[in-house]
Amino acid sequence: MAQFILRRIAYSLITLLILSLTIFTVVRLTGDPATLMSDPGARPEDLERMRHEWGLDQPWVVQFWQFLVNVVTGDLGKSLNYRMPVTTLYFERLPSSLELATAATAISILIGVPAGLLSAVKVGGVLDNVGKTSRSRSAGCRPATAATGPISSCPRSRSAGTSPPRSCG
Repeated sequence: MAQFILRRIAYSLITLLILSLTIFTVVRLTGDPATLMSDPGARPEDLERMRHEWGLDQPWVVQFWQFLVNVVTGDLGKSLNYRMPVTTLYFERLPSSLELATAATAISILIGVPAGLLSAVKVGGVLDNVGKTSRSRSAGCRPATAATGPISSCPRSRSAGTSPPRSCG
């Protein structure tokens, strides 16, 4: 059992390494990050200073290695939008994400288990047929599409027009 778990951990680490390498490469292929982050009329000196500040003047392999070292040590960098550490942003939003995941899991269990039991008891019954139909329809539905229903049921502010509120709470 311990060997199985160690093998799974090793596969997970390899997958994460390949995924991070792929994302790192794709981000670099989209163009010069300094040009993408700067204002449209930035001077060449400003771009060079930005490249040096962000380590973009280093070879690609050095940049990737530094990225891996930073991730392992917990330094996820600084958000360009919020101008604060990404780790801080992550931990600020983590409680809300955990609350949402817990609520979704609880709702799924509270609805799914009784519905599954009733469907199993009365095979071919109305509830069984409704369950089969909803499962087959939702299997091809993307999560973003499935979320449209609950989002659209949130109350809208009359003063804000048609824009949805930040939360339904």
